[in-house]
Amino acid sequence: MTITPEHWQEIKRVFNAALDQKPEARPIFLDEACAGNSELRSEVDSLLSSYERTGEFIDAPAYEVAAGLILEKESVLTPTGNLGSYRILSTLGRGGMGEVLLAEDSRLGRKVALKLLPSSFTNDPDRLARFEREARAASALNHPNILTIYEVGSFDGRQFIASEYVEGETLRQRQLHSPLKLSEVLDVAVQVVSALAAAHQAHIVHRDIKPENIMLRPDAYAKVVDFGLAKLTAKPTPSSDTSLPTMRQVDTDTGVVMGTTAYMSPEQARGLTLDARTDIWSFGVVLYEMVSGVTPFKGATPSDLIVSILDREPAPLPATGSVIPPELDWIIRKALRKDREERYQTARELLGDLRSLKRQIDFAAQNERTLISEDAAPLSVSPSISTDQPRALSTAEVGRTKTITHAQSVAVASRKRTVAIAAALAALLVGAIFIGYKLWPGKKSATFQSMKITRLTNSGKVIDSIISPDGKYLVYVLSDAGKQSLWIRQVSIANDKLIVPAAQMGVFGITFTRDGNDVYYVIKVNMDKGTLYRVPALGGTPVKILEGVDAPVSSSPDGKQLAFLRGSFPNQGESALMIANSDGSGERILATRKSPKAFVPIFFTGPAWSPDGKLIATSVGSFDASFRIFTFAVTDGKETDLTPNAPWRFTARVEWLPDMSGLLAIAGEGPGVCQVWLLSYPGGSMQRITNDLAAYRALSIANDGTKFSTIQSSGLVNIWIAAEGDTDHALQLPTGNVGFFGSSGNTVSWTPKDGLVFISNESTNLDIWSMDANGENRKQLTSNAGYNFSPQVSPDGRYIVFVSNRGGNRNVWRMDINGNNPRQLTNGTAEATPTITPDNNWVIYSSLVGGRFTLWKVGIDGGNPVELTNRVATSPTLSPDGKYVAYMFPASLDPLAPPNRIAIMPIAGGEPAKVIEIPSTSTVAPSAHWSADGKSIMYTVNINNVTNIWSQPLDGGAPKQVSEFKDSLMTGFAWSNDGKKLACTRGVLMRDAVLISEEE
Repeated sequence: MTITPEHWQEIKRVFNAALDQKPEARPIFLDEACAGNSELRSEVDSLLSSYERTGEFIDAPAYEVAAGLILEKESVLTPTGNLGSYRILSTLGRGGMGEVLLAEDSRLGRKVALKLLPSSFTNDPDRLARFEREARAASALNHPNILTIYEVGSFDGRQFIASEYVEGETLRQRQLHSPLKLSEVLDVAVQVVSALAAAHQAHIVHRDIKPENIMLRPDAYAKVVDFGLAKLTAKPTPSSDTSLPTMRQVDTDTGVVMGTTAYMSPEQARGLTLDARTDIWSFGVVLYEMVSGVTPFKGATPSDLIVSILDREPAPLPATGSVIPPELDWIIRKALRKDREERYQTARELLGDLRSLKRQIDFAAQNERTLISEDAAPLSVSPSISTDQPRALSTAEVGRTKTITHAQSVAVASRKRTVAIAAALAALLVGAIFIGYKLWPGKKSATFQSMKITRLTNSGKVIDSIISPDGKYLVYVLSDAGKQSLWIRQVSIANDKLIVPAAQMGVFGITFTRDGNDVYYVIKVNMDKGTLYRVPALGGTPVKILEGVDAPVSSSPDGKQLAFLRGSFPNQGESALMIANSDGSGERILATRKSPKAFVPIFFTGPAWSPDGKLIATSVGSFDASFRIFTFAVTDGKETDLTPNAPWRFTARVEWLPDMSGLLAIAGEGPGVCQVWLLSYPGGSMQRITNDLAAYRALSIANDGTKFSTIQSSGLVNIWIAAEGDTDHALQLPTGNVGFFGSSGNTVSWTPKDGLVFISNESTNLDIWSMDANGENRKQLTSNAGYNFSPQVSPDGRYIVFVSNRGGNRNVWRMDINGNNPRQLTNGTAEATPTITPDNNWVIYSSLVGGRFTLWKVGIDGGNPVELTNRVATSPTLSPDGKYVAYMFPASLDPLAPPNRIAIMPIAGGEPAKVIEIPSTSTVAPSAHWSADGKSIMYTVNINNVTNIWSQPLDGGAPKQVSEFKDSLMTGFAWSNDGKKLACTRGVLMRDAVLISEEE
């Protein structure tokens, strides 16, 4: 039967009407609608069956998706004769969208590929118009890696496309007979993404990137085919290939529906409006498959596969059997971020990273070839996936990976061959040391002077982790949707297993038992006293051990005792280092600390029992003074200060090296900016191991002393502008990642001329920048002068006040609007969130004094600061008339407690004139501003990892939500001077477990 256009319209009408019926009512409806027309009923039933099988996720209408199931196969054009000026030579293939023929253009004497559309498709006027419009748009593309379309025309009622004929094979066919080397992967990747960048610039989105649509010529040239047609291509029947190849057809076992669905982006699977970022996702899937041989998402049916795409993370690449550079792993993971706002935003950005990695690999390979030539001796290193080893992560860029490869290190050695005699002597010395090392009892710990970092999780939601004593397993804490859970996995394989189910609790530390069989974990509910549990490492029933535990515990070498911390013992403000038996019995106090000042708690953190069993190391300090690391003798509590001159303002967990040559420590300026340090023992010399803009937390070292796990925290944050506060149509400025600095207060500020001043880590340091409100004319205002943050522009536009640690402490500074003439205004230990009075004369800021943040003011030219209130106060904001200052503060005296109250006091200081309590149903972030009309205070609230702005009327009315963002955290915001434009920094905080090991 031939389906006429009229008959096809009737099929579509009945089919769409049937979709509006409940499934159980459809048979009765179809009996009436088809009125005995068995052919119509059969065709609609076929469409409905396909619709139910494939789902409604693909963005084409369901009747278009299923059309191929009921369209009669048209006769194949005999591979002889002519089609206009084209002489048919042979058939290349046939698919759901028609035939592909090899022909010769008699006018130019060249071979072409002719794609003929079925007449049943061309009889649909809407479909034909869309096909012609997009095919002509694609034909306008001119790029060496894009299949060239010569002509779009018709002959005897058959629509056709004439394109260049590519001799070669598809990427799918290439992968079937042999895996690609790393150099080949990067070469193909650069060419394909270059093609995508050109297409996107021409406002054309491919929307069907997959191995079948990438062709490889014998000379290694890559061609992207079917540009502009993916949007129109209906799903074929299961027996047809979705792509119409422009080379000779070969059989494939790849399922057509699965092959297409596997490369869908999450937004495509949901049927959302698509943009260029869908191509970036699809190519990320292709890239993953090129290096691993498998697709990242699995499913027995299309629906199962779509669920995997939407809800599951791909397995880490090292677990698939391929060993790849960490840089490439990072690139692939960024391309496969489910939220397209976190993905590469442009193909040009992705292309830059790929080219950079390719140059690095090519450089290493060239050095290696040079060395082989010089030495006439082969090396077992090749820049291919089958032989490359993971290379060291650089800590100069968040989440990125750089390395000194083996080839590069050998190249360095080669340059030193001129000192042959010295090298020979050195070799003898090394040999002697090596022999001595082998004879010395016990394995020496690593110094991590040359290291590599391997990411072990990629959810971005891991807040704590520990490595097993044998170094084979990782236990981590996953924090998601307000709940936390414990998981275990092998370090080398992504086989994650749930140990403790998710619950609304806070996990305050995890520790392996010495034998590696069990895990200790401390939980708190509603911030009450902590409880210590023990659970089998592979899952089981948890056993309660102790109450009143405030941090991770540490086992004695024989596993019979525990060291733990207890706050407020026995009196308020006192902290104790305790010892108990492993079953919780026999508690005793080893050491205590109590602050001599009111409301200034002193903390013990991170206890670590020494390998010889004689000492317990822990850090001790308070927020109004520096933290230091002490050891306490297990027998009598005798203490030794290991870091009397430590530069840190905060330290957390510490771990002994197995040979007791030193300790690892988490330390830095504050909890959000800590790095990993190596502290020698007993000498006390300090060496920074990591050195980047990521923050580190958690620490656990394996028994062999060559590797440890930690949590690396980084952020992907961009600047957004919402005109008239319309967050539904907010625009992301093209500034790239400005970094996640949630504790830095102000992240963006308006100038009187509607420009923006903001903080960014683009220079690999936290600095202040300026730009126009459209993202143009960016200028770096601070450089090579410590961390700089919390910028605020003066009302007259002359100055920017900000916080900088360039002088050692975090102080308030001032500079001209163009970044010139920096001047220090204050001399406290830790200051934050400066703001300038409307008359441009005073700077109001918060300062940590006596263990609490209180409000102070200082003249715009400096001078003696004046305290405005001795109450706990953060985030000061000034009324437009300059008469009042509002600030936020917590209900408790805990300096770490989140703020949940707003106080308003006169600008001269003193007691609050009004206090407004914020509802405690959510987490209030420390960012607040007075509204432009002076009638309310605006602040940010986090609910389920989404931040929005709320407005609290000063007349005591109920708070109202101002913004309507549906995703991402907000790190700061500012309204323009007229109150009509909102600028904010929004993004995601990514926290994952990483393994740091000595570079071999």
